[in-house]
Amino acid sequence: MLRWILYSLVGFVVLVLVSVEVVLDHQPFITELGAPTPEDVQYTRGFVEHIRAVTEGRAEADEVVVITEAEANSLMRVGTRMLPRGSGRVTLTDEVVWVEGSLQVPWPLGSRWINVAAAVVPFKDQLSLNHLIVGGIRLPPDLALDIGRFGANVLSGKQLGSIILGAASEMLIENDAMVFSLALSPDDRGDALDGIFGVLRGGEMPSSDLFVEYYVALRDSMETGELPQTGSFAPYIRYALQAALDGDEDVLLADRYTASMLALTWACGSVHTVMSIGRLGAVPDESEQGWKNTCNRLTFHGREDLRRHFITAAAIQAISNRGVSVSAGEFKELLDSIGSGRHSGFDFTDIVANNSGIRLSNRMMATSADQWPKLLELIQTDADLVTSLDGIPERMPREEFERQYGDVDSDEYAEMIERIEARIGRLPLHAL
Repeated sequence: MLRWILYSLVGFVVLVLVSVEVVLDHQPFITELGAPTPEDVQYTRGFVEHIRAVTEGRAEADEVVVITEAEANSLMRVGTRMLPRGSGRVTLTDEVVWVEGSLQVPWPLGSRWINVAAAVVPFKDQLSLNHLIVGGIRLPPDLALDIGRFGANVLSGKQLGSIILGAASEMLIENDAMVFSLALSPDDRGDALDGIFGVLRGGEMPSSDLFVEYYVALRDSMETGELPQTGSFAPYIRYALQAALDGDEDVLLADRYTASMLALTWACGSVHTVMSIGRLGAVPDESEQGWKNTCNRLTFHGREDLRRHFITAAAIQAISNRGVSVSAGEFKELLDSIGSGRHSGFDFTDIVANNSGIRLSNRMMATSADQWPKLLELIQTDADLVTSLDGIPERMPREEFERQYGDVDSDEYAEMIERIEARIGRLPLHAL
């Protein structure tokens, strides 16, 4: 009997491997479309802000979104930058929108790619596909959509698949552009973001009540003078980590850490970035609480912007994955490179702070609670959290960046990032 069960199990595994091998390809169907450009990032930021405005019911926001083929590929380049070894392409014709993508997947038999091509036709009320091809095999479009919806709902723990497929109530093709009528409410947008980050994080987001609890405690500590108003930001990091460590042991340490870092980011980081993450609960009104002290003058290595880069990246890393957090820092620098003010230009020292924040989250979330006190002892000054900036290129105009490094896919750029990562890795916090 045991032998029969063993043979059956082996046969099942072999059948699954053979079946999956059929739809996996040895090469990507989509070759690289190039690294995202500053213009791609600028368009994407405007697109996201437009979606937010529509879902929040702002009077000036048009519920119709018009996207050209070039703009769709801008979104694709920015989106696939967050995925390891993924690429995509949108091709628009008079009657159909072809969406193609390639994603490398881990496979015991060697490097494999899953290639997908879908033909989206104009629709009303519900997304409609004319063709769906996976790995050269044509699948029934309606069945595949239902399976995809169900799978996304299950993985996210929310109705992510249903929300995404119902995000547009209509799509037309007019004047060489796609015209979408949006059908997203604020709750739908919040659920979608929570679901996406939950999938990326590998678990549900911590409760908004926990975030508010940490935020209130942090602001109260700032007000009483327990936390300084000038100088190094390091005491704030120690405070947030200690608060997470001392929190309710019935709550996962990773969730306590995430909520505490989000609270610190809301107070001292990039509020715009955190607002884009999702819903964080009902944050108390500052004037009603009597809070007056701020983080505005706190720094890393004497720079306020490094504080914002560090803590915002640490928070994004805690709720997502490295691809998202690294790309967020790159996108900020790419966007800055097309500015004209004194703060414009691509700055690798900002990347140092960004990647240092990411490494902090990786370190703390991979360490058991009994080892946290040892790590906390290693965090005393700026230099324990953000590595030295000596020799790291600072703000440079776009033309100079492109002359020296090309783009964010170049070997020269990768070498500089490796240099930064090696320097961060030598900090005592990460060298243990």
